[in-house]
Amino acid sequence: MDQSNVHQIMSKSPLAAAAVNHKGNYKMASKPRVKLPKSAKKGQVVQIKTLIPHKMETGIRKDKKGNKIPRHIINKVEATFNGEPIITADLHPAISANPYFAFYARIEESGIFKFVWTDDKDKAVTTSKAITVA
Repeated sequence: MDQSNVHQIMSKSPLAAAAVNHKGNYKMASKPRVKLPKSAKKGQVVQIKTLIPHKMETGIRKDKKGNKIPRHIINKVEATFNGEPIITADLHPAISANPYFAFYARIEESGIFKFVWTDDKDKAVTTSKAITVA
């Protein structure tokens, strides 16, 4: 695939485009995607889906000159509900680009889910979503 095809694909995908800066280098996205219902019945188990654009450079690949490309991955994903930990995952270089996580939580009360992704450069991206017990 040549560069123009890659550019066309990237320009049609807002998620992919968000992960590329003006020089064509990947960076940590500032707007991850999180999908969960806005409301649930008390005691209902809901699925939560998250996705964040990130190259997840392993540190093993080499550039055109034969130099190693430095490792740059998201190394931790955390989710809390009303300040209580729900899930924490330590990530390693084997995780693919644009990490996607789906998990379930039982909803007993209305509250706020907070999600934090942290990379090797200690940059964290945070987002929150509310859910209401109906």
